[in-house]
Amino acid sequence: MVRIKDWKIYLITIKRYFQRTTGYVGLINSIMIGLLFLQNRNVNVDLTKYGIFIIGFTVIAFIILGYIEDRIFGFYEIETKFGAVRNPILMEIREDIKEIKKTIKDK
Repeated sequence: MVRIKDWKIYLITIKRYFQRTTGYVGLINSIMIGLLFLQNRNVNVDLTKYGIFIIGFTVIAFIILGYIEDRIFGFYEIETKFGAVRNPILMEIREDIKEIKKTIKDK
């Protein structure tokens, strides 16, 4: 008999795979939007010659922007702290620590 908890783990794993894939799809989508923007400005880009260069430049630019966002602005730390506040496991740990402190204080 399959338990509901097992199904949740499978669904969460599939959801994680989808989230990772959407990140890559977002990168490809950004490159295509950039090329459409250039075509709209009447800039003809020969993808057979410059396609690999454009993709490489875009990926490097995203890495640099991600580094700047992470190291200079620190959004990742803020995002992680916000996620930790809503994490049910950490909430249980916090409650357990409060109870332990209370019992130590009462003794």
